[in-house]
Amino acid sequence: TEGNLANFCRLSVKILDCIWRIICNCYHCRLSEIPNVVWTAIDDDDDENDGDAYTEEELQRMKLRPGIERALDVEHNRSMNRMKKEFSKNKKTEIGKKIAK
Repeated sequence: TEGNLANFCRLSVKILDCIWRIICNCYHCRLSEIPNVVWTAIDDDDDENDGDAYTEEELQRMKLRPGIERALDVEHNRSMNRMKKEFSKNKKTEIGKKIAK
């Protein structure tokens, strides 16, 4: 499809650009610049997937979808209950070790 072709072309251009920069740096004996070229190419790919960053004002105006807040509360309570159970198990085993000594 058109999207796949565009992604393939974009990726091909990025790879060729990276290879070209590596070759130029090798030719001009700037070997210390090669890691910067490679890591910059990798970081650029990560930034594209993240999308545009939101401003503080936009983040404050954003609202959660209906039901998300409740789901987050339920999940938080589940996690807290698990932590309490683990903590009580660990505390019981510590008390048992102290008694055995």
